[in-house]
Amino acid sequence: MTLSFVTRAMVLTAVTVAGWLYIAEHAGTWGEGEVMEGCEVAEVIDTRTVRLMCGEADRLVRLEGLGVPDVGEPGCDAELAHGALGRDRLRVLLEDGPLEWRRTGEPMEGVPGTPVPVRVTVGDENVADRLVREGLAAEAGGEGAKVNWCDRLGAPVEVEKD
Repeated sequence: MTLSFVTRAMVLTAVTVAGWLYIAEHAGTWGEGEVMEGCEVAEVIDTRTVRLMCGEADRLVRLEGLGVPDVGEPGCDAELAHGALGRDRLRVLLEDGPLEWRRTGEPMEGVPGTPVPVRVTVGDENVADRLVREGLAAEAGGEGAKVNWCDRLGAPVEVEKD
């Protein structure tokens, strides 16, 4: 064996491995506007965040354009309760029929695990619009404005801590 043969074999192996790593990393990714096919709901986290299983890949997505009650750090008991209702309602809506998940943008850069913004429809109905109509979510304001759910629900701003 010559040194040139060994060098060529090493380069070919490195290129092959790099190609497989690229394919593995980008498998199951979709560009903006593309339908995310082959995905099933694994968990509904809150009124707008869902964990999907897309083949072997775990994907965190969030319904775009919604302001929802914060169940992780609520400002009042009413916000916590309303957020739980919204989460449960989203779970029921996602069980209602054929789902279409459409990627609508990019996750925040530099923040690992940031959800991918999506639009999800059940049949022909936009799920986010349905949650807004039912009062379980609000259309998100511009400039990242957050809805004050305690004010919106007319509740005092106190949460009981365990």
